[in-house]
Amino acid sequence: MPANQHPAYPEELAHLNYTLNYVEKSLATTISRKKQVGREVAQRDPRYLDRNSQEFIDLMVNTQLLSGADLKLRNLETARQKPYFARIDFHEDGKPEKEQLYIGKMCLTRDEDQRLIIVDWRAPIANMYYESRLGEAGYQCPDGEIKGQLSLKRQFSIDKGQLEEIFDIDITTNDQFLQSYLGASADNRLKDIVSTIQAEQNRVIRADMNRPLIVQGVAGSGKTTIALHRIAYLIYNYGQS
Repeated sequence: MPANQHPAYPEELAHLNYTLNYVEKSLATTISRKKQVGREVAQRDPRYLDRNSQEFIDLMVNTQLLSGADLKLRNLETARQKPYFARIDFHEDGKPEKEQLYIGKMCLTRDEDQRLIIVDWRAPIANMYYESRLGEAGYQCPDGEIKGQLSLKRQFSIDKGQLEEIFDIDITTNDQFLQSYLGASADNRLKDIVSTIQAEQNRVIRADMNRPLIVQGVAGSGKTTIALHRIAYLIYNYGQS
């Protein structure tokens, strides 16, 4: 439904504004850090450094930091327009309070306390958005299965930083949200597919990387798109292993 007609509109608008303000703050901080590290890198030429020296090691570290800053800046620029597409409320068994988790295409944490502002859609806990219905729910993480109660699944249509539509759902995508998605241009549909992935597609994306996987479908059914998202998922979860 139109966002301003939803009962939670004031709450969600306030949260969106908070998130966008933090994105702007993170952009400014990242740009400043990138400039500082860039100056340090520019002052050293690796051709004239001993590869075993601390100076050479520092240069390599700073070069990696520059690369990471470029990626973060691209993600933050995207988040300026559409920081997240969903929210889930999950009360983990044994914990005193429920968590409100906003799911987007990147992870963003608050510097001062590492509190999650945006959860990456590829993170284990985000699987509940795609797989779980309201009520008893859980997800697998490196420490085992986490169980609890899922009390809210909410989808958002956000464009250019403006909250346009809000949908409370039980399954991944309701008809109104899907119609809105299908009515978008082909380019935007491809960009926003993470918000409309169905449970069956999600299981393909998150399938065990050590087991053979065969995906069959007619031409145009989305096999390649799901394969690309599976690659993104595997890089996120296993890229450092």
